[in-house]
Amino acid sequence: IAFLITLAVFSIGMFFGFWMDTERLDYMTELSNIQELNYRSLQLQYQLVSDNILKNECQAIKGLFDTFIIELEESRERIEAYSADATVKKSDFEQLLRRYTLSQINFWYISNKFKEQCPKSSDYVTIIYFHSNPVECPKCTEQGTILDYFKLKLKQNILIFAISENTEMEPTVSLVKNSYNISSYPSLIIDNEIVTGFVTREELRDILCKRFKSDENREIICKGE
Repeated sequence: IAFLITLAVFSIGMFFGFWMDTERLDYMTELSNIQELNYRSLQLQYQLVSDNILKNECQAIKGLFDTFIIELEESRERIEAYSADATVKKSDFEQLLRRYTLSQINFWYISNKFKEQCPKSSDYVTIIYFHSNPVECPKCTEQGTILDYFKLKLKQNILIFAISENTEMEPTVSLVKNSYNISSYPSLIIDNEIVTGFVTREELRDILCKRFKSDENREIICKGE
């Protein structure tokens, strides 16, 4: 009887885990499809602006861009949490995380191109944050907290794309890391310039202060606490 009870509890647990993973996977897959459509939309808008077909639309496109980036970051945090908790469909979540990582790199790329095409509407800084787990990178948690602090202050004027070492199975991540000679964590690519190792709040403030043009953003970031 004890064996049957144990088997029943195990079976129920497996069924619940399978059901939960399936529900989460379906939900995140739907969000991933939306993110891919958002990127294709932005890519087309950028091309139309570049070809001078759309005129004086930089500010409107920037507004859409900000919205898409916020949604992308929220989805990335959720899928990483789901992937860590997955009990049955872990490989499916890992593939989904790969899709989100590609989306982040796509948005990072288009954000840099957008800055070139629409400089007057693009007083923002892009950061790719390469991080690892607390064992491999004891300072990564603190580095993430510092980045969150500046995100709260600068909002849409700082675009942070967090890339975990768990996504190194994606070849594009390896190409970006090799291109910027990234071999340790934490590492930051700030507007295409690499900063390796832990960066304090004061150091990052000095770096960011030099990159903003508008008085409004400089007033926010350049002054002390």
